[in-house]
Amino acid sequence: MIVEPGSNRTYSVVVPHYNSADGLSRLLDSIPLRDDIQVIVIDDISTDGSFAKCKLAPCYSHVTFIQAEKKCYAGGARNRALAIAEGDYVLFADSDDYFSAQAFVVFDRELRSGEDIILFKTASFIEGTDRPGNRDNYRNNRLLLDPRSAALGAVGPIAKLVKRALIRDHSLYFSEVIAANDIAFSVKSACLARTIKVVDEVVYHISQGDDSLTATVSLEKSLSRLQEQSKRIQLVKKYQPVAVFRYCLMHSLLVRFEAYAGELQSAAFDRELTRYKRELGLTICILSRVISKTPFAAKGLNYFFRWKTRLISIFRKPNFLQQG
Repeated sequence: MIVEPGSNRTYSVVVPHYNSADGLSRLLDSIPLRDDIQVIVIDDISTDGSFAKCKLAPCYSHVTFIQAEKKCYAGGARNRALAIAEGDYVLFADSDDYFSAQAFVVFDRELRSGEDIILFKTASFIEGTDRPGNRDNYRNNRLLLDPRSAALGAVGPIAKLVKRALIRDHSLYFSEVIAANDIAFSVKSACLARTIKVVDEVVYHISQGDDSLTATVSLEKSLSRLQEQSKRIQLVKKYQPVAVFRYCLMHSLLVRFEAYAGELQSAAFDRELTRYKRELGLTICILSRVISKTPFAAKGLNYFFRWKTRLISIFRKPNFLQQG
């Protein structure tokens, strides 16, 4: 249950944390000290003392620190924070990332239009170096699409403002799993949002390192990613916020999961992959493999779908047949 606010908060910043004292301090220092900003850090039972170190620091006395009673992963930590969030808008941040210097100035300006979801650009960096990373490339490319498609493609919770009323009214929550916990939350919120806006400004910096959770492959994590991806396809089929066939084809990740299957040699993963293929359908499975082996196939399909949409909109005009 999400509580109603007892104070006048504009933002609730939700931060799941695990063993990242230096990163957490950097993130917290990037958030302005303002009465209308609520900061909630949920610790997923850290083992290095990092959580206690930040919790006891006088400079973070305005932050709400809560330690989970049992292991719940980032999704569970976010759910616990949402239960006490008071802001009109919720921001999600990872403990090893940070906000840009002008992020909240941009937020203050953009939320005036009142959209349910507002997406912003990100930048990434290689931790411990001055070199830029590439973890922002895919997400920023998705933001070039129309707002609804952008929100459905940029499925991570970071660098977006989400109205708390949207979360409350539809009982949205994160999956409490080891990997890809944010997919169902982000896709369902994008399906249900009445209005969505994309802002072409960088507000958030993503840490990238060899020990990143998204860089590892294991049976537990791969199975979690596959199951959450299946939920993604099911949600889009249910709500149909965009053309379903195109979306499923462009976001199937089938070839990646088939590569995982070859590496893992797991009967449990193979069973889940078989169910996922049935969810996608034979045509999408075949086209997904073709796209992966043909460099220009994806671009060609994008052009096809784009012109198909334009032609349909033209033919649907009431006075089309009278035009000559």
